[in-house]
Amino acid sequence: MLMAEPAHLQIAPAPAHAAGHGRTQWALRGVGWRVEQHDRSRIELKLQYALPPGRRKAHYRVDLFFFVPPNLGINPRHYDRDDFYEDLQTYTRYGAPVLPLGSLADFDAPAHPLAPLLGWMKAGAPLDGQAGVGKLVHALKLYAAATVESLDEERKFLSDQSLHVGPPDRPRLSSAETLQRARLFTDGVQNNLAAFRRLRARLLHPKLDTRVATALVAIDEYLSLEAEEALFKIIALLDRLKVDGDELSAHARALIRAELDYRSELGLPSRVSPDADEASNEAYQYRRGVLKKFTASALFLNLQGSRARSRVGDIIAAVAAGLAMAFALTVAVVSTRYTSWSIYSMQWIVVAVIAYMFKDRIKEWARRLGSTQLSRWLSDHRGILREEGVRGRVGTVCETHRYVRMDQLERGIRNIRMADPFSRLEQEHAPEWVMCYAREIRLRGRRVEVPLTDILRYDFDRYTKRMDDPKHPVPVLMPDDKIRTVMTPRIYRVNLALRITDLTQGADSTVHAFARVILTSKGIRRVELAG
Repeated sequence: MLMAEPAHLQIAPAPAHAAGHGRTQWALRGVGWRVEQHDRSRIELKLQYALPPGRRKAHYRVDLFFFVPPNLGINPRHYDRDDFYEDLQTYTRYGAPVLPLGSLADFDAPAHPLAPLLGWMKAGAPLDGQAGVGKLVHALKLYAAATVESLDEERKFLSDQSLHVGPPDRPRLSSAETLQRARLFTDGVQNNLAAFRRLRARLLHPKLDTRVATALVAIDEYLSLEAEEALFKIIALLDRLKVDGDELSAHARALIRAELDYRSELGLPSRVSPDADEASNEAYQYRRGVLKKFTASALFLNLQGSRARSRVGDIIAAVAAGLAMAFALTVAVVSTRYTSWSIYSMQWIVVAVIAYMFKDRIKEWARRLGSTQLSRWLSDHRGILREEGVRGRVGTVCETHRYVRMDQLERGIRNIRMADPFSRLEQEHAPEWVMCYAREIRLRGRRVEVPLTDILRYDFDRYTKRMDDPKHPVPVLMPDDKIRTVMTPRIYRVNLALRITDLTQGADSTVHAFARVILTSKGIRRVELAG
């Protein structure tokens, strides 16, 4: 889950990770979000929306402001709306339930993701037919997604509290407590794998539908890979903390070997060998990516695009053409009726040509003016969120992109950007270009029973095209009077201001935050909390 606090706390703008750790997180009433580096050139912003108790509808707006240095070439002339959306990827999905690992191993627990499935099986419902097969596969995917999410969150919690990362009021773990929690974690991993494989043995039989059998094998392999990665990270954490965890580390290594042997016995190629070439190891990442997408498909929502903007644009173009034609006909009638020129005379032809020239320009001017006003009235993109296999919509999403001047920004955003006195110096030479991306999401309570997660990935690769070399030599005078050359990083800063508003509650339910993306010509160095 994205929220570091309970879902309905008031604004708590506290970073969950210190600057330089690549992840920054805040919490707002009904909303949680986190920004982090996704890969060499992309950042990832995760937003989680929840319907507060007693509300059947919710309306949130997210405004993301990019403060771009002018020397990077990101401006209205070289980087337009289409370029921005080409660099932006968005996904919307349900949030996976996060449960303690111990309860996930207990299939009889009432809140277990497989509880409806097991009850359905005990009732003697047939497993054949499209409805039964679809429910079974969906329940298995949901269980796998919940298990992976719980593994990830429990490991992150253990790491953060052991390394003392985050706000000072968070509880800290001693070395003994860290070992105890790590031991519980490894036991939970082992118990969950064993429990699922017992369930798999119960379900697999010759008459079982092929889709269900394939899902069982795929989820078993995926859980094995995720458990193996989690155990590796626990070993790395114990080594970093330098605690007396040799016995626990050995136990984790034994579990990893057991998983490698298990997949080898099944003939699965999802193994990596340090002695093999790249071609032999390429199946690992490929299979893992396919398995991850297969499992996550139970959570993702379909976004059905709307043609409202294009239809209104067609109407504006038609009106512009009509205005231009009316002007041309008026000139033709006046020049024929109220002058002594005959049709096809030289004077009439000159006037007709000039009228045609103005007609063409009037059409273009009217279309541009209408398009400008259209951008103010309508969003760039509008989509309807639908759950696969369920009639009706979950909600709607609207997106808008525009450039704004620094003096057009609201005071809260401008003050955040200028909070650092050095920031004012950056604006003296050449003001930054300010690019604003707005995203609105409306939820309907009849469908939304769990939080929704928006995933936004933005690519900074175009920003690096005009950057200087990533390192610059600087001479340094040493204590012995020798001169030494030190290679210093040549960095660029793109500042991000984030504003989230609960429009159902009004402007009082607004929170601002500020982050900074540190870039070089080779890509993103880090994402840090600023201000």
